[in-house]
Amino acid sequence: MHEVKYTDYKLSPNSFQAWLRDKFEDPSIVVECKNGYFVFNLQDGVELTEEHELEIYRKLRGYKRWP
Repeated sequence: MHEVKYTDYKLSPNSFQAWLRDKFEDPSIVVECKNGYFVFNLQDGVELTEEHELEIYRKLRGYKRWP
């Protein structure tokens, strides 16, 4: 497993954790808030892709268009 940091701007930690668990089919993912970032562990070989970024932007942050 490896640690990942992701900005917490306009995101609920509970919503983000639920999305990560569902997206990566891993109920063990736990999101912690640290200095303006969400910190969590993903299985080795699993990364957040640009496609994931777009989904987070639209679904979780509520934006209609990618900037």
